[in-house]
Amino acid sequence: MREINFHDKAGSLEDITREIEINLSGPIRMVKQFLPHLKTQSEAAVMNVFIGIGICSIAHFTGLLRHQGGLHSFTESLRVQLKNHQSEGI
Repeated sequence: MREINFHDKAGSLEDITREIEINLSGPIRMVKQFLPHLKTQSEAAVMNVFIGIGICSIAHFTGLLRHQGGLHSFTESLRVQLKNHQSEGI
């Protein structure tokens, strides 16, 4: 978790991009890769863990908190998409 202050020139776009890659894109890519295998199992689950304050605002941790909120939204969307596969174990 990087403290990124948009008023400070020290926080680079590379820092912001890295936060997105690690905290949001990483879990999404992992689900995309493992989902075909999980769908073949009699019992399987996808569980994304995120901090509860992911939908709150804290001044210098905007990146992490927004990504956590994004991960929550992704997980909710995935649940809807996989709704019909629950009988298959997912």
